[in-house]
Amino acid sequence: MNTITAIGLGHLGGFGGGRISSIILHLAIWSLLRRLFIDYPEIAWPVVIALVAFLVIRDIRRRRNFR
Repeated sequence: MNTITAIGLGHLGGFGGGRISSIILHLAIWSLLRRLFIDYPEIAWPVVIALVAFLVIRDIRRRRNFR
């Protein structure tokens, strides 16, 4: 299964909140990042930093809304 197909399947099943589709989506993103590091390492670092920043900001917002 290629990365784009896995991301598509993860998104399709992700709307239902399924665990399997979430795993497929995470594996696809991991595969895409790994390939990015192998082929274009100068682009990969800013992408990883932006992804981590996005996840941290999302987590902070969720914790604020939870209270």
